[in-house]
Amino acid sequence: MKRGTSPAATGGSAAAAAVLVSYDAYILGLSDVSGELMRYFVKCAGIGELTKSAGVVRCLRQMSSGYGTLQAIAPCLENKIGVHRRNLAKVEDINYNLNLRRSELPASNFLLLPIEDDFVI
Repeated sequence: MKRGTSPAATGGSAAAAAVLVSYDAYILGLSDVSGELMRYFVKCAGIGELTKSAGVVRCLRQMSSGYGTLQAIAPCLENKIGVHRRNLAKVEDINYNLNLRRSELPASNFLLLPIEDDFVI
């Protein structure tokens, strides 16, 4: 179904668009989000969007806190949890350094140019 079209407009139903996925596959897919969030964080931090980058850090921390219970349900998550923890550590390290060095940046830093935002939290 095309984005922005309703099921009625395409002649289908909402149930026709549903896809059945196993719990393991769904959880593994969600765990891949941490890598995308890390890339988004780097992008936001690079252009000076510190509010958005702080939101990404909070989101990754919340995901991390939920992994403890999920590991009991899906043992295949062990590797993904390790990757997530490394991603979170990288993001927290960058965030710490940015906040520490923010006072050293000039008010008009030519490196912090706005770019079109393609992801919203």
